[in-house]
Amino acid sequence: MNISKYLIYFLPLALVSGPLISEIIIIFVSLNFLFFSIKNKIYFYYKNNFSRFFLFFYFIINISALLSSDIFYSLKTSIPYLRYYFFVIAVSYCVSNDNKFIKNLFYSLSFTLICVAISGYVEYFFNYNLFLAKKIAQHRISGLFGDELIIGSYVARLIPLMILLKILLKIKKNIIFNCVLIFIYFIVFLSGERSALLLASISYFSYIFFSSINLYKKIIFLLVTFFLAISFIANNDILKSRLITETHNQIISNKNIYFFSEEHTGHYKAAFSMFLDKPILGHGPKTFRLNCNKENYIAKYSCTTHPHNFQLQLLAEIGIFGIMMTIIFLYSLFLFFKNLTLGFTKSSFVYLPILTFIMPFIPNGNFFNNWLSIISYFSISITIYLIFIKSEKN
Repeated sequence: MNISKYLIYFLPLALVSGPLISEIIIIFVSLNFLFFSIKNKIYFYYKNNFSRFFLFFYFIINISALLSSDIFYSLKTSIPYLRYYFFVIAVSYCVSNDNKFIKNLFYSLSFTLICVAISGYVEYFFNYNLFLAKKIAQHRISGLFGDELIIGSYVARLIPLMILLKILLKIKKNIIFNCVLIFIYFIVFLSGERSALLLASISYFSYIFFSSINLYKKIIFLLVTFFLAISFIANNDILKSRLITETHNQIISNKNIYFFSEEHTGHYKAAFSMFLDKPILGHGPKTFRLNCNKENYIAKYSCTTHPHNFQLQLLAEIGIFGIMMTIIFLYSLFLFFKNLTLGFTKSSFVYLPILTFIMPFIPNGNFFNNWLSIISYFSISITIYLIFIKSEKN
């Protein structure tokens, strides 16, 4: 498993390059642990509630795929989905059997996030990225991601993991970590990705308000954040337009109020219509794009590759069982605040990656997208270990 551990350390950087290398890592780590566990008869990591839930979800998406209008197309997505399960279990094994794994992962992740942030700042201030290519959108930055405008999403989905790893390690150099966190957080702010900004802000401000740092430092932290945000907006009309004016105009247009925008509202209506048409098992994984132009669902802005909302996509594609993700989110949110009231700071922050992964109330990408799935399951892997595997082991 040593090779797998080093590949997991490398995964944050691999995700920057795109889905190909990341996918190779996921597949290798998953298969490696599967064969390793069978050879050494290590079955404990499969006997937990996470395994039961994931395998049930896996069963549902495959049944839905078999009943879809394009069986082969859906099965290409549903059958390989099992690789994420073995990857999470492999990470759990590494955490459990290597005392340095958490520390090494923390430094690997932090280093990569800092590099990604630096690339974003260079592009923001100089209009050229580190590859000397001019930025591709006037109001957005991409940094190391080239043509992909996902720098904000990348950082937003990994900040919760970085915070959790820091707390688990009991790092006492809060000033250094806080400065790094501000530095990384504001690249999401400058990216112009509004959904990513909301996700990052949840993690960022949760850490400020509920971490163990004293009240004086929290106030300083908040003042610095507020000052930087106002400074960036005041000195960049494009950023101001993107975050404030454009958001307002999309939500309120021609005296109508929309869910995020008229386009998003059209997607949501189509997805909900699909759910009502096949409420039990849906139309099949990743089939929204195949059905959105059908007469029963077509409306203004109804058709796209996915409905830009995890919950509505799952309802449309796998039916009522898709509601499980919202239930998990609400239960995790409940436990987050419950543990806070009991004073268990570390226990609360365990749930941050899950809250970021399955946030159901904002626009997001395709739930079954390879890159998004890899970064999401990587982010929640430590959480899964702490909640389901370590607790049962103890």
